[in-house]
Amino acid sequence: MKRSSQGLKRKTPLKRTRSRTSPGRKASTRTTTSRSKDPAYLAQVRGLGCYLFMDPVSTCFGPIDAHHAGRKGVGQKCSDYETHGFCRKHHDAWHSHNDLFKGWTRDERRLFANIAIAFTQYSLGRVP
Repeated sequence: MKRSSQGLKRKTPLKRTRSRTSPGRKASTRTTTSRSKDPAYLAQVRGLGCYLFMDPVSTCFGPIDAHHAGRKGVGQKCSDYETHGFCRKHHDAWHSHNDLFKGWTRDERRLFANIAIAFTQYSLGRVP
């Protein structure tokens, strides 16, 4: 099939779509997240080391990550004050449900996270 040198042209114009907002309203702008951010607190959490350092079965490996373990929706991050320290090995195992955390139910994982957060806050003198 041969094409014209001017390219393809529409015979009828496209319909104009209605605006998503009402005529008298401004379009909503996304607000910044309301979660608490505290880089100094995260540094203190990393300084505590891995929460599972006492576990005789599994050894720690890698740098310490501040694991955001509080309750939030999927794809969202909780407050920096709802964190605890995990070494890279345990942090990866937590998110992939492997190694020590294999077979844990959602309730068991939530209980573990709540205890770890409370321990971390207590250790850093931030008692809720």
